[in-house]
Amino acid sequence: MIKYSIQFVFFLMICLSANGQGLIEYNFNGCSLMEETGLHDDLLSANLNCDCGVVQGEDSYLLNGIDDFLEFPLSVNAQLVDDFTMSFYFQMENQNQDVDILSLKRVCTNLDSSLTIKYNALTETVDVEMAESFAKLVELKGSLNLNQCWHHFVLGRRGTEYFLYLDDVLVDSELASGAIALADSTTMKISNGNCAEARLMGRIDEFRIYNTFLEGLSLSALDLGLDKILNPDTTVFLGDGVQIVSGQTCSNGFTWSPTNGINNVSIVDPFITPTESTSYSISFDYGFCTSIDTIRIFVLDPNALDCENLLLPKAFTPNGDGLNDLYGISNDFIIEELESFEIFDRWGEKMFTTTDKQVFWDGTFKNTVLNPGMFVYKINYTCVGEKYSKVGNFSILR
Repeated sequence: MIKYSIQFVFFLMICLSANGQGLIEYNFNGCSLMEETGLHDDLLSANLNCDCGVVQGEDSYLLNGIDDFLEFPLSVNAQLVDDFTMSFYFQMENQNQDVDILSLKRVCTNLDSSLTIKYNALTETVDVEMAESFAKLVELKGSLNLNQCWHHFVLGRRGTEYFLYLDDVLVDSELASGAIALADSTTMKISNGNCAEARLMGRIDEFRIYNTFLEGLSLSALDLGLDKILNPDTTVFLGDGVQIVSGQTCSNGFTWSPTNGINNVSIVDPFITPTESTSYSISFDYGFCTSIDTIRIFVLDPNALDCENLLLPKAFTPNGDGLNDLYGISNDFIIEELESFEIFDRWGEKMFTTTDKQVFWDGTFKNTVLNPGMFVYKINYTCVGEKYSKVGNFSILR
């Protein structure tokens, strides 16, 4: 998964709001129930309790699982009729019960214009049901990783297709017979508790509804990196190390394993200098559950490198399916300095150039998608203090 910095996340979220896409925003900062855009009324609540939130220095809403709830203004219902993206974070301590996370129902046994988001303790899944009638409904389901404490829930609609993401992974989708309208006289609640399920005991934070279906980079930017190592897996030379960058956490205790090569095991962002390729894990303890994330650091001996063995594929397929869409150097760790990486068409016109070894080509030239064919690359680079040059060819396939 691509990992983004917290600063970039907030920049993109600000851009979305500036473009009018952030229709509903409740962030609970300062223990507030205020709707941030001013387009909707504030939340109603049985009690007002807050705790550590998913954003550094901010708050989440704390629910006791007994009589706490959050009630949305009626105007929110209309925002779920056209294309939308609903996003929020939650923690759930009562994992041994069926839990009402969010629901809108006139009658518990009636599907008429309803929305339910609940946790099924038997199957350990989050089940979503959105219905206008028995003939027009969608049912989505996804397994919940109970080895993770904070969860990111996203429900979206594009056209008549509905999508469910859990912890930033698409877990289910379904095509409805038409757009589903919710009741216009019943309010939506978090931790409703009016039916058979227990009320949510835990935390809710960063509740947002956008008036569009977010995809790609916009959707990925909603991932705030909670209890995660933000560095991707990486490769270093023997004797070098990696500065760990961790995301936000509300945990009061964490543990690194193994500890060899870590300069300070009492912080979440130490400097790690492994003597051999190692997987390092950090565990965030919340009492009722533990979140674990891992980084793999590969160690190379520079004296054993084959500097001439620069690896590039013989073909790639830039068709937007997320597989083999980009072309570049797969073992760039052998490059100390990239002087130039150039790609030419068969007539010798330069299609692409970069001096950044981690930049890949997307198969376009001047924002135009190129046709299938043969192309030539030329790379000049330095490895272990010596200069090298490599020339070869590859194909675009579509």
